[in-house]
Amino acid sequence: MKKFAFILVLFVTAIFSKVEAQTYEWGVGANLGPSMGITVKKFISPRSAIEGLFTYNLGCDAPNFSLLYEYHIPLANRFNMLMGGGMNIGAQHVGRHHDADFMFGISPIIGLEYSIPTAPVTLGFDYKPAINFVGHMMWDDFAFKVRYAF
Repeated sequence: MKKFAFILVLFVTAIFSKVEAQTYEWGVGANLGPSMGITVKKFISPRSAIEGLFTYNLGCDAPNFSLLYEYHIPLANRFNMLMGGGMNIGAQHVGRHHDADFMFGISPIIGLEYSIPTAPVTLGFDYKPAINFVGHMMWDDFAFKVRYAF
């Protein structure tokens, strides 16, 4: 019970704190993990961002495009938790001995992001499964992200 109360107080404090959510408007970089690719993020308000990802999942031979809405909750100066979701579209089993499979679905996302104060760089770690309506699910989609921020 004490652990729950501590987490609740931390969460409420983070939501209502005056800590700055992000210090950049655009970020472009690499998505590293089971899905390797390019990430572009644009803040549309101090705590809300749109992220586009073009990735290739190595295990499923799956090129994929995801478009996500992310809400940032400041935990400390330049350190944020993010959560949100969006849609994904792509193909699976490309280049294997049978036809590729179309995939389409939703992608929830949760993660952490840190903006380095002495360089225009952000570092992030997130989990973004692909819950597909067509094609099989991709539950292994965690990523480490490095972005140039401007």
